[in-house]
Amino acid sequence: MARAFPAFCLLACACQVVAGYDEFHAATASQAPAHACDALPVAKDDPGGFSVMTRVDVPEGACVWMDRTEVTVEQYQRWQSEVPADAVAWEPTWCAWKEARTDPIGDPADACSSEFWRYDLQPFASRKPMRCIDFCEAEAFCRFASKRLCYDTAGLGVQGPHGFPQEWQLACSNGLTTRYPFGNPAEDVCNVGQTSEECIGASATCGPLPVGQKAMCVNERGTVDLTGNVAEWVFSCNFPENDAPDKPSGCLVRGGGYDAPLQTCDKERTVPNDTRTPSLGFRCCADLTADEELLVKPIRP
Repeated sequence: MARAFPAFCLLACACQVVAGYDEFHAATASQAPAHACDALPVAKDDPGGFSVMTRVDVPEGACVWMDRTEVTVEQYQRWQSEVPADAVAWEPTWCAWKEARTDPIGDPADACSSEFWRYDLQPFASRKPMRCIDFCEAEAFCRFASKRLCYDTAGLGVQGPHGFPQEWQLACSNGLTTRYPFGNPAEDVCNVGQTSEECIGASATCGPLPVGQKAMCVNERGTVDLTGNVAEWVFSCNFPENDAPDKPSGCLVRGGGYDAPLQTCDKERTVPNDTRTPSLGFRCCADLTADEELLVKPIRP
């Protein structure tokens, strides 16, 4: 049976600090060693007013911030309205092939949005996750929001950039202690396992839900939908071929979407970074501010 966790607020303006879960791994919580980042709250509003971010502790006493939810349509539209499509500065190494931003919301001929299931109603409602976005668009949005795509590493293949921790997987697995964000064992608490054959009426759950609606699909810090709803781009990519630097390369996708079975946190999939599908979205991460770094690693006399 799923655990009854306290409810978390969904709006950044209403949630400055989010408390931890007292019941999550109660048997081992008292034994957990102190982490340098315990000097910081477990959640905060991001500086741009886009979202609440939760803390992800990584090895060697470091930590980063991660969006509590997948990036929403409302958040993405802010980028669309403030940055012209022909004025986007694309990431130079992995996005040399990228020429223009797509518009799955406003373009009736968009190839990806035309693949939505018939009863995937209001696909671009404001609180639903933004999807039909390729790696380069996800990466550029995160930079616009003064954040970045979350780093991760893959078990196979030559991936880059090098030297970064498994931020996404550490958040999903509660520091590599669980197989799923909500713990162990598998539970039916996330938006997964849909098929087009079962999506046959307006009363069915078809496609992604508004972010956070599956309140029990959550990790110990309150980060929601790390499994299901939409799969998520992370910044871990095959380096472009030397003889074809302007061609798409493979990048890592984590979490699985509404149309995939429940996936463990270590499940990985590499797809070309120009891929756009109805069940693929993203969330952002951010490094600590200078003031936060001082709290974590104070200057010693």
